[in-house]
Amino acid sequence: YSEQNSPHEAVFEMYKQAQEAAPHWEETHFYLAQFYDTLLSSSIESDPTALNSTATTTTNNFISSTGLSLDNKLRMMEYIRLAINAYCRSLRYGCEFIYQSLTRLLTIWLDFASDLVPFIKTTPTNSSRKQQNLT
Repeated sequence: YSEQNSPHEAVFEMYKQAQEAAPHWEETHFYLAQFYDTLLSSSIESDPTALNSTATTTTNNFISSTGLSLDNKLRMMEYIRLAINAYCRSLRYGCEFIYQSLTRLLTIWLDFASDLVPFIKTTPTNSSRKQQNLT
């Protein structure tokens, strides 16, 4: 209830207080990760080009999206980083939510990595360098 009807800052403060009260409690980190995941999803849904996109990944190829400003893209990358960190802390402190945490962690991580592939410069490998030298 509180997450849906409160400003994000108030929700962050509540999670911060919960983590200070019980820093090794898996449940706090898990629900914080889900909150970041929700923020990420709502940011992706606000992308006007997402409706026309054929992307099937969780992150919806937002990096190459022309409908989002640089600030929105950076905020979404921050949500991804924070969600991954919170899911990792959740897994560190317990296994009650392992099936949700681990699958979501891997999905976000791998989808984001696949979104980055077009932007990675490829360098020639040693075998291709040898082939170039032979010709």
